Amino acid sequence: MFSLFRTSCERDRTNSDLPPIYSYASAHTAASTVPRALCDPLRELGFASCPETDPPLPLYTNCPTSGEVILSGAPSPHHSQFTERRNEQHASETRFEYRSSRMKLDMGARGAPTTQYPAYGYGDRVEGSLEITSLKNVEKVELKFQGSIKLVATERGYEESAGSKILFSYSELVYSSETPASSSPTELHHHFSFTLPSQCMESPDLLPPSSLLLFPGIECHIAYDVKVDMFKKGFRKHETVGTRILYLPKTSPPAQRTEAHTYSPPSPSASSSNEKTDAANSGWKTSIMRGEVPLDTVKDLLVEMALPRPLSYKSKTPIPVHFLFSNSPDSTFPDLIASNATISLYKNTTLFHRGYAIHREQLLGKGDFGKAWKSHQESNTWTAEGSVVGGKTNGEISWQVDGFVSVEYAIRVEVKPSPALKGVIPSYSRTENITLTTHSWEEAFQRDGILDGPALGIIGQS
Repeated sequence: MFSLFRTSCERDRTNSDLPPIYSYASAHTAASTVPRALCDPLRELGFASCPETDPPLPLYTNCPTSGEVILSGAPSPHHSQFTERRNEQHASETRFEYRSSRMKLDMGARGAPTTQYPAYGYGDRVEGSLEITSLKNVEKVELKFQGSIKLVATERGYEESAGSKILFSYSELVYSSETPASSSPTELHHHFSFTLPSQCMESPDLLPPSSLLLFPGIECHIAYDVKVDMFKKGFRKHETVGTRILYLPKTSPPAQRTEAHTYSPPSPSASSSNEKTDAANSGWKTSIMRGEVPLDTVKDLLVEMALPRPLSYKSKTPIPVHFLFSNSPDSTFPDLIASNATISLYKNTTLFHRGYAIHREQLLGKGDFGKAWKSHQESNTWTAEGSVVGGKTNGEISWQVDGFVSVEYAIRVEVKPSPALKGVIPSYSRTENITLTTHSWEEAFQRDGILDGPALGIIGQS
């Protein structure tokens, strides 16, 4: 039980609107009192007297007695280094192991410890071992590798399969009781090795990365699995052990590209065709931009956008874009158009379901153009340079599975005049499809064209 002691502090507040203050003390208050060292701070807060306690509280002081020692310490400068070494050692010892009652599947340490499952890249070998402690009553043991794509639609709260396809499949008979042998083994240790294919089964499409794409009412799962099935004789329980693996391929542009600052500026098109391809523009793809609302004041003005070839770029690196202006009626028009232009990098994901294409457009980055300058005096041609960057570092990749899904990228240049310039300059818009890769051509060349290992940037890890 506790009793309430009304203090003089409350009496001083009777004429105010503030609520009363109470102090709490034990109901067992004998002759003992609280030490003065604790009462003085209470009096400073407005309490007239201190509550009494039984037994009495000890006196506290900052000065230690002859038998007391003040303990002090500081963090060791080697503590963080030791922790890092210990974590590195633990990471190197981490292995992906999966067990059932009789089997142990060991996938090694691929991708550990930053991924939930073993991770592999383009052309990697999936290696591991399988241990079986007992083969009693076992009919056969089968090891299977499989990649699949599956569309799952949700309708009225119920999930239903909207289509599926096997991307590749490989199986291996580890043990069979029907196989003649000199002696019947009681246990088994089996090492397996399998090279991931580069293309889908019965299709020219490259093997897509592990993915989970979520759309309103429909999902797309691309999964790769390793599974071991143990079949037993009679009505005994079937036994399974396995894991999902991550396929995260590294990609690079198909050909070398000169650095952006060493490019020769693209030349304007001499004709009205949508694209110009000649020796002068061999390093560029030039496309004519059509004005959405032609104006008589600029009817002879030719506006083009140019992208460096090949149209394949490393993700999260600047992509140069040029604006070309020919037959400008005035030197101010190129600057007006360039200052009202934007460059956008988009990721376009499309799912195909029941004859319909479901699109999703995601903005990855935006850029703009600098001041226009006269690049060809004799032809009265002006050039404005710009760039755009976006996406995940080493984590964007163009891919598709025919009839199911496609992931593409595009650069869009738009000119939208401000209200003050409407009727002075026209609106323009042009979209060019491009390819994004996880690595550059130079990085692939340094490794003799072999980009092995998983591209962890695809799942947002470095």
